[in-house]
Amino acid sequence: MASDHRGVFSRIAIRKGETLIRLPLSCAIHGQDMPIEYLVEQGTKKQASTWLRCLAAFHQYQHDNSDKNDPYLQSLPQQFETLWSWSQEEITSFLAGTSPSLNVAESDEDRVNSWYIDVAAIEARYQEHVRPYLEQHCQLNSNFDTFSRACQMISTRAFHLASASQNYPGPFLLPVIDLLNHTPIDPVTTLQFEQDAFVMKAERDIPALVEIKHSYGTGLNARESLRTFGFVAMEDTLAALQGTVQAISTPVIVAKQDVLEACWNVIESSVPQQLAQSMQDMDLEDEPWDMPRDYRNRNTDFLPDNIVITAEDPLSDTLVTAASLSFLPLCAYQEARQSFLDASLLDDYFLGKLVSTSLLRVISDRMAAYKSIYYEGREFTDDHELLKLVLASKEPLSLQQRRLLYGLTVRIQEKESWNALRRNVCEVLTHLDDEEEEMEDHNMKRQRMEVS
Repeated sequence: MASDHRGVFSRIAIRKGETLIRLPLSCAIHGQDMPIEYLVEQGTKKQASTWLRCLAAFHQYQHDNSDKNDPYLQSLPQQFETLWSWSQEEITSFLAGTSPSLNVAESDEDRVNSWYIDVAAIEARYQEHVRPYLEQHCQLNSNFDTFSRACQMISTRAFHLASASQNYPGPFLLPVIDLLNHTPIDPVTTLQFEQDAFVMKAERDIPALVEIKHSYGTGLNARESLRTFGFVAMEDTLAALQGTVQAISTPVIVAKQDVLEACWNVIESSVPQQLAQSMQDMDLEDEPWDMPRDYRNRNTDFLPDNIVITAEDPLSDTLVTAASLSFLPLCAYQEARQSFLDASLLDDYFLGKLVSTSLLRVISDRMAAYKSIYYEGREFTDDHELLKLVLASKEPLSLQQRRLLYGLTVRIQEKESWNALRRNVCEVLTHLDDEEEEMEDHNMKRQRMEVS
């Protein structure tokens, strides 16, 4: 075991159902008993979040125990491997194309790379909201560096558990329990709360001398893990490399504006006219219509600025609605506006082809955003190839190599969500093309009968 490895191991065999850890609530650090209200500028009262209350409780605990050689404080890391410590070059290269790098801010349409830690904005928030609370309720004169370290401590080590309290679901800092490492696949124990204590029991027989791991969060995907804890589990990385479905997939986020502009570009191209002519030549039952003139002015405010696409349900009602509204004839638009449309609408040959063409353009643009990564003097366009190369290293991975693995895992998992959407769109096109062939066969038979 490496000297810097932190974890909990079984010294002897443990039977299923045995209690591994029992930590009374009184031994946890949390903000459940901290005041909820505090004053900000001009005497305005504000409600403190559960996160701020936990932060204050942790500050108070440090202040009260720092000179007592407290075992818990001694066990805490002095440095954190989180996105705070990533360079701009690492974020730009290793996470290029990922959804947080291309998000649309809700306040306007400017693109923001939300992987970046905006230290200036965080410090301003600290001065405006955090420091007043600490001074009023903890009588602490903290500084920003202490605050940023506490932020990373809570982000990487605290737990949320709704069953612990109706009014305070977390965060909780849990001594000993926070030594357990994370696995997204088949954990041996789960954190529970019963009789005013945090309890972890063996959920299967555990052999001697194995590491005891649990999951830091149900359904935690690679991107969320990197954002919150600063790492991606090796199980997720190996699953991404092998193309297995063991790990949780990572959804992608597409800006509503990107979908709309792809549709507008199709409307302004020759695609609708060519498609209408083709339908007329084939004598299809579905009929085309003229493209609406108001397509750029149609109301989409009821749709979110950023649309989530999952591998499990890529062609969601939200995405179908965003991609359909611009094409609908006026009467259909007036009937459908402010309503969500589902994929069955794409059974119409004309609309299905237009929407599918638009979505394929969106997919193509977003896949192109995953820029090549340069590693050891070579350009890699294939994330799987680079991931395999890094994992094959016989030397212990450097910090930068580990960060590269995290970025590659997120990129590969995101691409799988885009590929799932592409497969769904291609299925729509295949279905429409099959109907087209059936109609052509029917027309040919009818023509032969008329000739005979």
